[in-house]
Amino acid sequence: MSGSTFIAYITRTDLPEHSLHFEAKHRYSEFESLRKLLSRLHPTIVVPPIPGKHSVAAYAAKPSKAKEDPSIIEKRKRMLQSFLNRIAAHPILNEEHVFHRFLEGEATWTEILATSGLGGYLKSKEGAVAGSERGPLKHPGSLVGSNPGSSFPDVLDCWGGPAHSAFFLDSQSLFFFFQRNLDPHFVLAEEYTAKFAAQVGQTLKVHRRIVKDYVDAAACSSDLGAAYNAWSLSETALSSAVEHVGQAIDSTVSATSQLAMSLEERFTDPMNEYAQFSQIIEKLLRWRHAKHVEYETVCESLVSKQSKLTRLESSEAEAQRLSAVLNAEGANGSSSSQHPSSSSPYSSATTTTTSPPTPRPSGLLATFNSFIDNDPDQTRRNAISKTKDQIDSLQSQRDTLHGQLVGANEDIQSDLNRFQVDKEKDLRNMLLGFAMAQRDYCRKCVGAWKEAKGEIEKIQT
Repeated sequence: MSGSTFIAYITRTDLPEHSLHFEAKHRYSEFESLRKLLSRLHPTIVVPPIPGKHSVAAYAAKPSKAKEDPSIIEKRKRMLQSFLNRIAAHPILNEEHVFHRFLEGEATWTEILATSGLGGYLKSKEGAVAGSERGPLKHPGSLVGSNPGSSFPDVLDCWGGPAHSAFFLDSQSLFFFFQRNLDPHFVLAEEYTAKFAAQVGQTLKVHRRIVKDYVDAAACSSDLGAAYNAWSLSETALSSAVEHVGQAIDSTVSATSQLAMSLEERFTDPMNEYAQFSQIIEKLLRWRHAKHVEYETVCESLVSKQSKLTRLESSEAEAQRLSAVLNAEGANGSSSSQHPSSSSPYSSATTTTTSPPTPRPSGLLATFNSFIDNDPDQTRRNAISKTKDQIDSLQSQRDTLHGQLVGANEDIQSDLNRFQVDKEKDLRNMLLGFAMAQRDYCRKCVGAWKEAKGEIEKIQT
């Protein structure tokens, strides 16, 4: 539906088995918002893409009318329909009540967000959905990765290129630890995704050029058909043959235009969708990598704190041992001075004078002493207590992140398996569509040119 300010897309949902029929009107920005919300709610799921916004070239060609271009609108309709169908077919996404209300059309998108309480997810930073709050990260897991039987440290991917270096810490030891612990399943997933993206991109580039050539050829041939038809009016003996040639050219033009349209709908649009899918999967795997880096960072900090605690406790034990030795020597010396040997000819009575205890500093002096660590033993004990508290906190964080990461690995692998099945089915349909479009094109052209050939052969020579 075209208006003066925006375009609304009408969605119709029919559920005959339940006698339900819904109709809703939504702007493109609302589809975009729905997809963004689903991505935030389910960060471990490959959420289907929607068509991109208008390109700079489109706006440069038609600054004020690009969004009202019928071809752009029609293409968006097809891809938005595919987006809704894919969500409806997804075993998890189709359970979201916000998606149901989006289709029902009984409330505006703003009202849906307000009443559902999910508007905050759109305002939060990307990937900031806490696993303990919602989604597949909330369940704990055992120390296994996506590969049954593998140990948890093997669950690590290979995002180490320039585009992902920001996820690594400055610690060289931690960097190399990551490099030594790669999960083969996710390594293969990343490598395949990169190859698939390159192959799809190249195929799509060549295919678009071919479709453009078909469109250009149809435009040129249409002029040629008109020329032959005009020529036939000025002929007598050749009139029928020339006319049939012109008609064959017109049929070829029609078939070529239909071929370009069929290839656009059956092949180009789905292929472009899978080019977007490859970017979504790359982003999903980067998100998983960031979660693993977060987990490994906490583990590294925990090891560091445990080493620090061991050193502090060792220092404390050594200090207590030395204190015990000094106290024992002091007691022995005091006993000797109070009980001199009676056999000594120089023995004499002595008077022992006890010095009064040194008063503890107070006020400003006490504050100054606290800054210069006047009591290292107490400082060490405080450090031990603080380090133990930090270790307890890090252990809790590690266990929480561990459960989230294992759950994420399992859910991502499960959804990638589902995606692979859908992709194979879609590619089969795309290739069949390509072949059938070419077959129909050839049949129409052959039929038209057979008739022209028959008329041409009737010319007496």
